[in-house]
Amino acid sequence: NELRNEFISNMTHELKTPVATLSVALESLGKYGLINDPTAVDEYIRLASLETKRLDSLINRVLNQSILEQKGTTLEIENFDINALIREIADIMRQRLGAGGTIEFHPEEEILNLNGDSLFLKEVVVNLIDNSIKYCDKTPVIKIESKKNNGIAIISVSDNGPGIPQEYHKKIFEKFFRLPTANVHNIKGYGLGLSFASLIIRLHKGEIMVRNLNPGCSFI
Repeated sequence: NELRNEFISNMTHELKTPVATLSVALESLGKYGLINDPTAVDEYIRLASLETKRLDSLINRVLNQSILEQKGTTLEIENFDINALIREIADIMRQRLGAGGTIEFHPEEEILNLNGDSLFLKEVVVNLIDNSIKYCDKTPVIKIESKKNNGIAIISVSDNGPGIPQEYHKKIFEKFFRLPTANVHNIKGYGLGLSFASLIIRLHKGEIMVRNLNPGCSFI
């Protein structure tokens, strides 16, 4: 019951992410006179369509929470290629980068199938990339990697941001926790994104951790 209550609280935060992408796509279509550029129009419409579908799926999950509780689970497990999902996410999130920012994906294998809830695992990766963009104190350089080790899928999202002080490495996954530094608190947020990511990974019987790089940090 505690897991489900935490899940519902976090979902209200997650609904904001596809709305933000939709807003950017639609605003770009209206602002920059793209009507004479069919390729750009098609790309923005494709992104808007993808995010509309994701938003619809997320809303349905919340509305159907009572049914999910009766079944005793909040996950819909399927076998899917996580690499294909990450490529799709990277395409969407590149639209949020400023000039010069990059998102690169380096899979160890072309296909990496796993059993999991593709919608929620997608939200975890979106969350980590979104944080890397929001909190970076310079032009974001984000690298995503995937590999398999002894039957375990390992995904990492690394950036060139300011990093996270060692004493907060566990606390950042707590609900409502935000780093007590001035530059972070200038970013709007509720301290729920990493809590949500941690919850979803726990429900998958997995682990999530952070390591500092020089510069930046890596979520694994």
